[in-house]
Amino acid sequence: MNTRRMLQAVVAILAMGLLVGPAEPGAATAQSGAILIRGEKIYTVTQGVIENGEILVRDGKIQEVGKSVTAPPDAQVFEAVSVIPG
Repeated sequence: MNTRRMLQAVVAILAMGLLVGPAEPGAATAQSGAILIRGEKIYTVTQGVIENGEILVRDGKIQEVGKSVTAPPDAQVFEAVSVIPG
């Protein structure tokens, strides 16, 4: 795996970690704004694999998944090779 792909994989894993939220109930979260994850392959539970798709996350919750989603211009963008649920 080359350095660029490894960095993308790490970013994808970290970005997905943002979706999980706090480890204990009632813990405060610092999540705000929108996150856009662009993935070469997005593996979903209900839609199969989406090639060159996007995931929009707002306030720690997935809002939209598809080939192209409507994200605000100030969304923080992550590029990933693969994104898997879980």
